[in-house]
Amino acid sequence: MENKIIDLLSIKKNISMNYDEIRKELDINREDLDEVLSNLERYGTIYQSKNGRYSLVSKTSLRKGIVKVTSRKKVIVELEDGDYDLIFDKKNSVKHNDVVLVDPHYNSRRATVVKILTKEKVQDYIGTIVREGNHLVIRSDSHKDIILRKEYPEGANVLVDGSSNEIKEVLEDRYKTRVRELLVKAGFPITYNFEYQKEIDTTPDEVSEEEITTAKKEGVFDLRDIPHVTTDSEDTKDFDDALGLYKGMIYSSIADVPRYVKEGSVIEKDAIERGISVYPPGMVNPMLHHKLSNGICSLNPNVDRFTSSIIFKINDDYTVVPYAMGRSIIRSRAKLTYEKVNEYLEEGKVPEGYEEYTDMLERLYIIAMKVKKNMLEKGFLMFSSTEVKFIFDNEKVVNIKGRHQGKAEELIEFMMLLHNMTKTDYMIKHNLPFIARNHDLPNNDKLNAWVKLLSQRGYKVDKKDSYTNEDIKQILSTYRGNSDQLVLDNIAIRSQSKARYSHLNKGHFALGLKAYATFTSPIRRLADYINERVYQDSIMYGDKYAIEKWEPKMEELAKICTDSEARADKVERKADDYKKLEYMSNVPSGYKYTGIVSKVGRGYIEVILPNMVYGKVYISARDYSVSKDGYSLFNNINGERILVGDSIDVSLLKVDMDKEEVLLLRSSYNKENGYEEKKGKKKIKKR
Repeated sequence: MENKIIDLLSIKKNISMNYDEIRKELDINREDLDEVLSNLERYGTIYQSKNGRYSLVSKTSLRKGIVKVTSRKKVIVELEDGDYDLIFDKKNSVKHNDVVLVDPHYNSRRATVVKILTKEKVQDYIGTIVREGNHLVIRSDSHKDIILRKEYPEGANVLVDGSSNEIKEVLEDRYKTRVRELLVKAGFPITYNFEYQKEIDTTPDEVSEEEITTAKKEGVFDLRDIPHVTTDSEDTKDFDDALGLYKGMIYSSIADVPRYVKEGSVIEKDAIERGISVYPPGMVNPMLHHKLSNGICSLNPNVDRFTSSIIFKINDDYTVVPYAMGRSIIRSRAKLTYEKVNEYLEEGKVPEGYEEYTDMLERLYIIAMKVKKNMLEKGFLMFSSTEVKFIFDNEKVVNIKGRHQGKAEELIEFMMLLHNMTKTDYMIKHNLPFIARNHDLPNNDKLNAWVKLLSQRGYKVDKKDSYTNEDIKQILSTYRGNSDQLVLDNIAIRSQSKARYSHLNKGHFALGLKAYATFTSPIRRLADYINERVYQDSIMYGDKYAIEKWEPKMEELAKICTDSEARADKVERKADDYKKLEYMSNVPSGYKYTGIVSKVGRGYIEVILPNMVYGKVYISARDYSVSKDGYSLFNNINGERILVGDSIDVSLLKVDMDKEEVLLLRSSYNKENGYEEKKGKKKIKKR
């Protein structure tokens, strides 16, 4: 019914209809129409004007956004193209994280609130104990001061109950406090309420024989005799996926989360609100409670687990075709790690306990790479990564390394891609709604700027009016393996469109696919959970049931997935940066590095060090000019040129934890550079 109303209001631009006109056109009773209109209004799909006429929001100038109360006590609304100051005659009635419908004024960057769609859910928050006159108060960016009746240490950070404003916990660890603060500011719940705890307490700890017997009668495949293994990082506790190989068949199985998360439950509503698991270094803020994510839903070794499987047949020419797919039950044999699997696949060493899995791993890798080679020839872009791995010892970071993308990671990544592609194909063939993972064509102007930089760095590449997958792959190959690859790849990635979730399928440029959706991480990603739920509704109750049930919900769910992913990325990036600062604060001042210039600007050079930490060399803005393309600095005194991608010798000056930056000095310079070096030191002291 939602779709019929949307179609009705889509006929003409700016069309509007009143209640009776819609009811007459669709011949629907009042009770059903009231419910549908209410839902569409709540989602921000339609808007009812003061004279009672309904319009599609997409056909008007109105936009949906999220209210943010900033540290400056300024109320803004976040829209897709940035932040707008909020105009509202009762500012106290809008709160942090409210979802609102606004009329934006683009010239003034201000927006008028038209309607509050969703009021902020009461959440815990983080505050700081400060003295105000004769009282101690809890102060936070987005809440009023709370006067305390008990003594607490001044300057302490505290977790506050959002309902009662009572202190739940004094936060002593500086890093964990910072991460929780980032999570709260990004709108992620960091605790579970009483109703959630009541539901989670009823979740089983193990699969019973009675459940298995019933499931097998319902057509669930019993694959417990097929040797499956999981492969993940050493510190992983939530295992979404497992692989098996037996008699010429590959078995790809993912956790059956829908079996334990009931539709409409408090657990599901909370998962939708969170949208994604967030993984700051050494921590996790899970989408699902650990009793689910690390327990009954996780494909832990040597226990029975319900799953959703695809069985692939391997042909003689190494093509792989789906042979069967459906709900299943498996028993994983072992928890393998990327590090140990790489020891075998890359070095030929057999780690202790891996002896019986070496043939499976080798065979899987050979098959996967032959299939992947065929895909790479059709399009499918690969970039290097600035992701890092933090090495912990008793919660302290003792080393930082670039995250290794070895054969083990390559194998698992590709097999999950194959699983996703196969299920996406099923969704399309059955005309089912799903949350697509779209990746649009790259920005041509940004690609040309990247190509210009490559030319300046001495690579022979030509500008084009438009770029295909094959064009970009050829350009990437010109500098593959060189010292500047990491920086150049990052610029190339920024020229690409950002992958987004959508209820409309537009294809995936980087993968060279006409359609792509994700299913393989239902424990940690809402999109995967929803897509798997639609798939299971289809195979259990039929396509018609799944279509009518899920199609009206997909647009809103896809927006939640995109929004939560963006917020999670921001939290993880800032937490990574903070952990890097902690690590660098233990490095002695004057320690020397050879880094790569990653960015230049007025008065500074940004450098990426070998440990993937970014630092800044501050220089005299008066003595250096930035090129129009933003990739070069020119010394106005001696003509020196510094280009993005150049190697540069630096030494650590200091780590500023308050401003959250690593300060560096150039440690190699000649007489001509000496003047600039001294000016740089003065510049830093002024900061």
